[in-house]
Amino acid sequence: MDWQDKLIHLYVSICQHYRTHLWIHSQRLSNNQTVTFTDEEVLTVSLFGMMQQHTCIKAIYTYTQDHLKAWFPRLPSYPGFIQRLNRLARVFAPLMEQILKDSALSNVFPHTYLVDSMPIVIAQSARSGKARVAKQIASKGGGASKKMGYYGVKLHLLAQYRVKGLPKPDYIGLTGAAHHDLTALRPLLPFGMMATSSAITSTRIKP
Repeated sequence: MDWQDKLIHLYVSICQHYRTHLWIHSQRLSNNQTVTFTDEEVLTVSLFGMMQQHTCIKAIYTYTQDHLKAWFPRLPSYPGFIQRLNRLARVFAPLMEQILKDSALSNVFPHTYLVDSMPIVIAQSARSGKARVAKQIASKGGGASKKMGYYGVKLHLLAQYRVKGLPKPDYIGLTGAAHHDLTALRPLLPFGMMATSSAITSTRIKP
């Protein structure tokens, strides 16, 4: 499948899912609810840009402007694009969840990964300042989901997403407690899309 077919398949799938149920996450309540550049186009441009391994909003916008302007002739200005993208932020997680379940898009997203980590606590926060065990790798950090601070390490897992099957582990490793999942695992990823175990989402985009 060439890139044009991938772009078309992605756009059609996004239109189907967005118009069926995902529009509720970004419902327009103002009088200015009719836009020339649709929400579906914003989502398509963003995801297709990430498929081309662009993880910054500016890079995605520039790529679209330089190479896809014929496909998206009503692309707004860069500030306008950022504003639209921010308004659609809550759509990405449920959208990716639906896309990953769509077998028709298996050729569009051939490599989709699940990333997760768990803390291995050596010392609780009260004793973390005096802990010395495994100091070659361990460090002080925090678990946002559990609202705790600790001294220890993180166990990271990278696995390939499989429809109707258990994920296939590709990598398991340890880092200091302060390391973020993406920081630890992004160098290992051959593709621009990933998902977390709690909510499927796109790669974190930097402005």
